[in-house]
Amino acid sequence: MMDDETLIELRALRARAYGPDADIDADCLTVVPAGAVSQDGTTIEGQMYYGCAAGAFPAVAQFTISETSPDELQEAFGLGTSLQFVLAPEGVGVFADPPRPTPSVSASIVAG
Repeated sequence: MMDDETLIELRALRARAYGPDADIDADCLTVVPAGAVSQDGTTIEGQMYYGCAAGAFPAVAQFTISETSPDELQEAFGLGTSLQFVLAPEGVGVFADPPRPTPSVSASIVAG
C-alpha cells in the first residue's frame, strides 16, 4: 500500500483527436514522466504512452515497466509491473498489476 507521498511525478495530458470522419472525434490521454516535458511545455522528449477513446471505451495509456523505464518507476513498482492510466470525467485512474511469478520445474516427474 502506498502513502500520500509522490514516488515519481508523471504527467497525464488530455487532448482531443479530430479527423475528417465524425468517428475520430475522441478524447486522448498521454502519460509521460514530468522531466520529459520541456520547461515551456511545448515539447516532450523521451518515453511517451498514449491512447484514445473508442466508442464507449475511455482513453487508456498503459505500459509495462522495463529496464528502459525511469529509475524511479523501477524502484517504486518493480520491473515487469504493468501500469494503466484511464481517463474518466473526474480525473485519471491509475492501476498497477505486479508481474506474476513464472512457474519452474524443480523436479522431474517420471511416469511409470
